[in-house]
Amino acid sequence: MELADGVASQHRRVAWVKHGLIACIVLGIVAVLSNLGQYDLLNDLAAGVSFDDGTIEANDDRQRLIAWLQRGALVFTAACWLVWFHRAYGNLKLLGRKHAHYGAGWAVGYWFIPLAHLVIPYQMTREIWLKSASAGAVTGEPRRPRARWLGFWWAGYLTNGVLGRVAAVLSNDAESPDEWVFVTQLSMVGDLSAIVAAVLALVVVSSIDRLQLEAVRAAAPEPAVALA
Repeated sequence: MELADGVASQHRRVAWVKHGLIACIVLGIVAVLSNLGQYDLLNDLAAGVSFDDGTIEANDDRQRLIAWLQRGALVFTAACWLVWFHRAYGNLKLLGRKHAHYGAGWAVGYWFIPLAHLVIPYQMTREIWLKSASAGAVTGEPRRPRARWLGFWWAGYLTNGVLGRVAAVLSNDAESPDEWVFVTQLSMVGDLSAIVAAVLALVVVSSIDRLQLEAVRAAAPEPAVALA
């Protein structure tokens, strides 16, 4: 595969990742608003206010629907992300970076290996970013792109994962309105962290896409100058 073809393939896949991330952001906002409604309902129940079964069931149905939509968007985005990530990492060889630290096949595999998935995918993303930036430097010193976004994104990604798991465990044991109030508060924090992580992920994929496109332009031969 030629460099231009590899980067063009990566660029097409980025579009799908962005669609998925935007869907996650929108659904995250909807989830926060829905949780606010549930929070008010639970506070009223804790204060002794009575509601008919229809009101409570409507709240539960709404929460359940939003949760399923979020799961669907997450699965779609994760699949698109892995397909894009595999191509973006594979492009390092096409960019002339033959000594990549990992094989292109592990660009997918390491996301599923316990413990390794907490560190190595971040390292691979950083490698894509820095080596793509170096390949795109046309003249002078290699550019030092602001890769600090990667740390913020990864911290948000891990934080959201922890909050989601804790909220899921607590929701299984919650019974009283007060317990559900706490679970709802934690869920809102989790949704907000998911929104932040998705926004930062948009920055990461957009930046890597731009860096690899710039690398293609840098590798293009200079147009011949006609002699008078």
